[in-house]
This record gives sequence, structure tokens and C-alpha cells, in this order.
Amino acid sequence: MLSIAHSGVDERGLTGRTMLDQPLPARYAAYQFHVTEGVYAPGGYIGDHRHVGPGVRIVAQGALTFEQAGKTVVYRQGDVITNPVRTCTRLSIVRISP
Repeated sequence: MLSIAHSGVDERGLTGRTMLDQPLPARYAAYQFHVTEGVYAPGGYIGDHRHVGPGVRIVAQGALTFEQAGKTVVYRQGDVITNPVRTCTRLSIVRISP
């Protein structure tokens, strides 16, 4: 298991695992490619944090509230979330579907 949010970020109800950790070609050496699975408990939360590189996430089940660039969006199962480089994000769990 791992902590997906950065060290020092307020988080609760989150566990996960790395499924793939792949180096990128030299011209993209500033970034890393990870495939992780994050599991959020009802009421889970990750406070304000920034991602060094771009990110793409897919909601596998349930719903979550995602705040990015001053906008708040509720994502549901099947939705895709993108994080531009250095964008500050925050998320909380709305509900978990069985």
C-alpha cells in the first residue's frame, strides 16, 4: 500500500497500490509515469496539493468531488479527470457505490 498524496498534505480514507512504474524517454525525464489504484473510503479527502506532471484519472465506481482551478465538479463512474502540470487540486468523496 502507498500514500498517493504528497507528504505533508492533509488526507484521510485513502489507500492505494502502484500497478506500473515506468521511466520515460530522456526528453521527458522531468516527469514520471505511474499507474496507481486509489481506494477512497466514504468521507475520504485529499487536501490542496500540486502534481509535478500531468495526470489522468478514471473513476471506477462511486462519485467524488474534485476542485481544480477554481471549479468544483462531481465525477461519477466512468468519468475521466485530467490534471494539467502544476495545477492545485483537492478532492473529497461524495459517495461510494457498492
